[in-house]
Amino acid sequence: MHDNNELKLDVLDGLELLGCELDTAPAVEMVLFDKPELNLPPPIKPQLRTRSSGQASSQQDKRSEQITEFCQRRKISDICHFTRIENLKGIISEGLLPRAVLEKRSAASLPIFTDEFRFDRQKNASCLSLSFPNYKMFWQKRRQSGDDNLWVVVIYDYSTITRLNCAFTTQNAAASVNLNSDIASRNTVENLAELFGDFGSIQRRDLRLPDHYPTNPQAEVLAFETIPAKYIKQVVFFASSQAKQWLSENGQMYPINKYSLNESMFKCRMDFASWKKEML
Repeated sequence: MHDNNELKLDVLDGLELLGCELDTAPAVEMVLFDKPELNLPPPIKPQLRTRSSGQASSQQDKRSEQITEFCQRRKISDICHFTRIENLKGIISEGLLPRAVLEKRSAASLPIFTDEFRFDRQKNASCLSLSFPNYKMFWQKRRQSGDDNLWVVVIYDYSTITRLNCAFTTQNAAASVNLNSDIASRNTVENLAELFGDFGSIQRRDLRLPDHYPTNPQAEVLAFETIPAKYIKQVVFFASSQAKQWLSENGQMYPINKYSLNESMFKCRMDFASWKKEML
């Protein structure tokens, strides 16, 4: 989330120059380790409540049910978070923690922060994307590191956004339009639905996107609490050599439902050309 226009132009030009390895072919996934059962809590069911049980709890249940229904209708199943592979142990053992929590730790125990500056001013939240990683930001970070093998994509079950305190933005949370707004309050099903509408002069129907993709590739989910590892569906590696090394060293100590290879998670969306001129 960078507000330096020169850097943004450089990134976009670089993506165009490389063709950005557009994700136009069906994803080819190689499963390295698979435990098919996903140990998530049972679906939320309406319950009879006394007045003393609290109106807030009832409202949260209603929100959860509405967002669950919306996700099922649009076939949204995945919430994506890209990170450095060095952070994977902590994410699995402790959950995905907001930056503000992590920064309270000693220097020796800090993770590798993928966004040094957090221009979105939302250090109390972790950044995620619906269905597909924010490829503009992901490509920029991988380019700066110089090695795709240093990165993984952690894919969470969609129930993450139905059960936890999450907000939704139609574009990058660091966009100027968001900086003076109360992002945390954008947590309703109506706010989520806005991610699937037209964006400025860009008509969603012209992009020919799958129903589960948000219109803007930089649309974000901000999670304002720790995301437990039980919500992880899989961890996606870029290369088999990277995956085999990590699994041989850590797989037994950090078991999750699935580890896999899927290069499409490291590519651009099929509508890349429509967003070349879009800036924060």
